Amino acid sequence: MKVLFVFVLAGFLISCGNSEKESTMTDIENKIIIGSLEVMKEDLGVMEWEQAEQACENLGNGWRLPSLKELEIVYKNRIQIGGFEEDHYWSSSEPLDVSISNAMMIIRFGIGDQFYNGKQTPNHVRAVRDL
Repeated sequence: MKVLFVFVLAGFLISCGNSEKESTMTDIENKIIIGSLEVMKEDLGVMEWEQAEQACENLGNGWRLPSLKELEIVYKNRIQIGGFEEDHYWSSSEPLDVSISNAMMIIRFGIGDQFYNGKQTPNHVRAVRDL
């Protein structure tokens, strides 16, 4: 009885996993889907923030820059998604410090640290959209 309980408990702990990584990642016909988020398979290039925002919008059909939280999910799944540079990627999130202006949050995909960068600084762009 104790052995069965240990297996059931271990199975439950394993199945709980990390919700930040979102449930399952699916690769269907050049689409990467993580939970309710679709991620482009390729970068749109390196550009300033306003150009990045416009480039995503020009894709149509709801494509946009990811929020910082969404970009964290993309970062955690970067190996499975593929095609990322070990460099900075734009988010649509502003710094929490209101004294910082004309800057947006980024994640450095080489090591995963987060900080802000001026909007005129070119960074990589990966578009996402809601399903």
